Formats: sequence, C-alpha cells, structure tokens
Amino acid sequence: MEKEFDGRRARYTHEMPVDAYTGDAVCLPIEVERWGLIGPKHLEAACKKAGIKPNQLEGMVICLNTGMHRQFDDSKEYYHYSCGTGIEAGRWFVKHKVKCVAMDSQALDHPLHTAMGNNGMTRMNLIGASGKPITEEYIEQFGEEAYAEFDKFTYIKVVWQRSL
Repeated sequence: MEKEFDGRRARYTHEMPVDAYTGDAVCLPIEVERWGLIGPKHLEAACKKAGIKPNQLEGMVICLNTGMHRQFDDSKEYYHYSCGTGIEAGRWFVKHKVKCVAMDSQALDHPLHTAMGNNGMTRMNLIGASGKPITEEYIEQFGEEAYAEFDKFTYIKVVWQRSL
C-alpha cells in the first residue's frame, strides 16, 4: 500500500511492530490455476479443507499455501505466472478480521496487479515465455474482460463499453 487508511505514507515492513506478524496461525491450502486470482470462493474452500470456519480466523496470521514454493527459482514461471490475491480477497480478510496474510510466492498480489504487468509507475509489462508481453498472453488466454481486473485503463474501457 502506498497510503495508510488515514492518508499517511504507508509503513515499510521494518517500521511495523513485530507483533503485527506473529500470533496464532493457520495454513490454508489454496487450489487455484496458474495465473489464478484468489478470491473468496478459494478462501472458503481452503478453510473447509483445513477444518476451520472463517469466523474463527479473527486475529490470526493466515498463510496461503498455493504450491508456488515448489516453483521457486529465478524463473518466469515463478515470477510472471504465479497466482495472487486481489480486492475481493482483501475484503474477505478484512471481513474475517485476519491479522496478517502470508503467501508462498514472490508477492501476495497478482503479478499483473504490479509493475511486472502494466501497472505502477514503471509499467514494465515483462516479456513472457511466448516472447509477448505477459498482458497480451493473459488476454489471449482469458480475454480482455478478465484482464480488466488488472489494469485500470482497460477496466475503464471495458466498463464504459458495457454502459453503452
């Protein structure tokens, strides 16, 4: 996050108190496809599989086990094509008063939510395994409407077209 909810500059990890990252924890087995966007349905299914009810997560540290740790390498598969969370997962964590979320991949957010895709200040839009930018690969695989979840300009275009 760039800003705290009160508008101040967000704190870096080293500026957070240690107890923000510690406490009772549960590892949730997330079943999601390559490049999948983890949402409430995945989190609900993971709770069921782990034998915990979402209302029992209050104040807990949640570890999402997506299997990406098995792909760990300095590779496109690990960095460019990992799954990630989005706004709906964030709302789910807040609803259930989760203390902290960890994940077994390079980042908690989806790679296309970051500068690896077409977002942020640098908007790198990295080249994927096909030789095309990963945003183009995503559109070819899932369609522009799905991609709109990751790029604000595409989102505006798609939502505007729907309103015509």
